[in-house]
Amino acid sequence: MPEGPEVQTIVDALGHMLAGRKVQGVQQFADYAVINADISGAVFTEARRIGKNIVLSLDDGRFVVIHLKITGQLFLHGQACERPRFSKLRLLFDDGDCLDLCDRSKWVRFEVHDKAPDDILTQNMGVDVLSDKFTLDAFKAIKKHKKPIHSALLDQSILSGLGNIYVNEILWLADVHPKTKAPDLTENQVQGLYFAIKHTMRHALRHRGTTFSDYRTPDGEKGQFQNYLKAFMREDQPCLRCGHKLQRMKISGRSCVFCPDMLNHDSAKETATDRLYAMRCKTDVM
Repeated sequence: MPEGPEVQTIVDALGHMLAGRKVQGVQQFADYAVINADISGAVFTEARRIGKNIVLSLDDGRFVVIHLKITGQLFLHGQACERPRFSKLRLLFDDGDCLDLCDRSKWVRFEVHDKAPDDILTQNMGVDVLSDKFTLDAFKAIKKHKKPIHSALLDQSILSGLGNIYVNEILWLADVHPKTKAPDLTENQVQGLYFAIKHTMRHALRHRGTTFSDYRTPDGEKGQFQNYLKAFMREDQPCLRCGHKLQRMKISGRSCVFCPDMLNHDSAKETATDRLYAMRCKTDVM
């Protein structure tokens, strides 16, 4: 499933690709409802992200909301383009180009709203980790939740934008055991997790997200962050800190890869000042 960095990468690309384009027509290929209104004649003006939703503004005051769910893709093609495999919906532009919404499942959502959908989309949504509202003070509220930290970080009502790939990376980077109960986190661990999130999100955005299977940018390219993963999908491989084999376990049905020797890592023994300095440096330069 596209997570915060992947959706933001797509939104950034669509903002440049679609601005000023006029929809000439809409073709629907799915045997189920994908679009709920005709947007022919409308012009795209802006693209933004709300959580894992792509929000496209139209010049007639309406908004298109797209959620790619698990396997959804958006591809912008040049003129005389052939229909891609699994295309469920195609927007035809007046210059001959087209945008295809592809999905090998039946879960993608493409909705037209008559007014800004912000209130609807942000219901029960926690602070967005890619937004300016994600501050250290805001993150400290994580300790109010009684879940294991792995589950708490995945809970979109607590924090928005993190998925399992990045939570694995964040916990490894911060040297926090995934089963640690959120209220039991030390001040040092809370600070380390916060800067690990900031660093991981910035790094993932720089490399245009993570591609293991379906995720692609609108120009058809793969993300590259999978080449920099330290924990996710590295079960039985050596920890890049200590060399011990990484292990995998499930927490609330979700897989988590971690180092069983993390308590002996030098970083786990650092003072709060040392940890803050190290994590801030990583956030600033990478």
